[in-house]
Amino acid sequence: MSTTKDKGRVRLKDRRRKKMRLTAVLVALAVIVAAGGLVFLARLPSLQITTITVSGASVLNADALKSATDEALQGWYAFVIPKRLSFIAPTKSIATALEATFPEAGDIEIALQSTQSIEVRVVERSPYALYCDSACYVMDRGGYIYMSSGGEALRRYSGTVAEGPVGSRFLEGRFVELDTFLTALEEGTGSSITSARVTEERDVIATFDGGGEIRFELRDMGTSLSESVKAVFASPKFRREALDYADFRFGQKAVVKFNE
Repeated sequence: MSTTKDKGRVRLKDRRRKKMRLTAVLVALAVIVAAGGLVFLARLPSLQITTITVSGASVLNADALKSATDEALQGWYAFVIPKRLSFIAPTKSIATALEATFPEAGDIEIALQSTQSIEVRVVERSPYALYCDSACYVMDRGGYIYMSSGGEALRRYSGTVAEGPVGSRFLEGRFVELDTFLTALEEGTGSSITSARVTEERDVIATFDGGGEIRFELRDMGTSLSESVKAVFASPKFRREALDYADFRFGQKAVVKFNE
């Protein structure tokens, strides 16, 4: 009796094992078929990016941007899925790489136009000031040095930069503060400042359009210094004689020299 029951259990286990094997095989086949179908769809020409357009580029070379974008779309994911597949193309990483390659671009966005085309949208940096060392380079409003100068009539800055100069940021983030302060001095004194040099000791030497210069420490920028500079320019002697320099690096005392 027990032998008959044992044989029945064995047959039942065998049937279950066969069913499980069959299920596993069917699942594996389904996965293979689905993966094959996805690979087939991913390689359809109608889903591949073949057209690249560029907008917003005037200083930048549009053909160079197209070429760099096209090169970034070469290759495969896991050796089977093309990077050109429009729905998964690495547009953000490509835009970041383009910004690093083309410093003239302040911002780059890549937008999908269709299943076969993308648009590289560029916002170029605007020339605001010059950074000059052995040669002059253009800076944007944030002090980012991004290309060689073409002779623009802009305020000139000089001093040490961390690297570069192209690709560096002048004064490591304090450029806007200095530029704003100098612009306020121009308004307060009625004289244009054509250049400013920042020494390694963080002293600033600013030169006026009509000649003469002021010297101060970068850390002293503020209302007190501004009022001291205005007082020099408002003095009766300033109206009679040309300023050579006014040095405000000695606390409350200003050392002023006029041309004789």
